[in-house]
Amino acid sequence: MQLHLFAMNRGLMHEPIHPRKVLPHGECFLFVDEVLSIDTRRIVASRAIPLQEPWTNAHFPGDPLVPGVLLIEGMTQTCGILARSLGPKDGSAVGVLAAVDRARFFRPVKPGTTIVYSAELDVRAGSLFRFDAAVHVGEDMVAKAKISLSLGQHKPTVGEV
Repeated sequence: MQLHLFAMNRGLMHEPIHPRKVLPHGECFLFVDEVLSIDTRRIVASRAIPLQEPWTNAHFPGDPLVPGVLLIEGMTQTCGILARSLGPKDGSAVGVLAAVDRARFFRPVKPGTTIVYSAELDVRAGSLFRFDAAVHVGEDMVAKAKISLSLGQHKPTVGEV
């Protein structure tokens, strides 16, 4: 079940969170499809990786693999949803990547796979958050990292809706 950001801030978890409405990213750079569960310390989200993406014919031709940097970005976006739920009640703040530490990749991920992101809040100091994040395919952990975000105000740029 997806959860609504503003309902979460009130301790209610009945309405869905739509990552597209919560994250500031454009559609072609959104790497979270669905929030599966969330509370004040942990989030689980997923993404079904399409067989055809702009990178599939280039990374690597004939045997495409999901670039590790996109797994990191998906973990970061997942952490951003949780950080934002813990921020100002009006939902105006967004998480900006501050650091990626101890990133590890354990096995390749192919297009056509559904991946599950999980993140747990490790430390919070004011507007700085550090998470232990991971990516799973089925029961297998395929990547993990410590993700740090700074929660701040998002200022729309020219062309943003």
